[in-house]
Amino acid sequence: MMNSGPIKRSSVLLWIGVFLFLFGSAFAFAGWHAIHTEREYESGGRTVQGTILGKRIDESWDTDSKTKKRTKRTSYQVRYSFSPTGLPAIESSSSVSSEVYNSAKDGERIDIQYLAADPQNNRVAHQPEYVVGSVFLGVGSLILLIGAGLSG
Repeated sequence: MMNSGPIKRSSVLLWIGVFLFLFGSAFAFAGWHAIHTEREYESGGRTVQGTILGKRIDESWDTDSKTKKRTKRTSYQVRYSFSPTGLPAIESSSSVSSEVYNSAKDGERIDIQYLAADPQNNRVAHQPEYVVGSVFLGVGSLILLIGAGLSG
């Protein structure tokens, strides 16, 4: 006969632990990927001059489901072309800061970074950014460990 009584506390903690473990794993992976990408650009990246072809601003609105407060998200994009060493020209685009966006003018030159092994993987050159990846990796790992501890 099945027990239809209250759910045991250990069962609830197990499911909370599993959820936190999976959530933390996703966060940690996102952080690891960001750090890995920066390292790839540092070790296998090339920098060349490209030409700005255009730019655009993408705006979207997010609504908090509880408070119904709307938040505007703005993304700045620069479209450019560049010629990887010994290869035909590539047209691409990249998200940039508002400062880079505001200073960019059509037809001007701009530094482009690309991976020598895969020139389709490219971006507007900038200083390596390890902070965001490190925060995601650290917070994700902490959540993952808490989840593992709860799930037992």
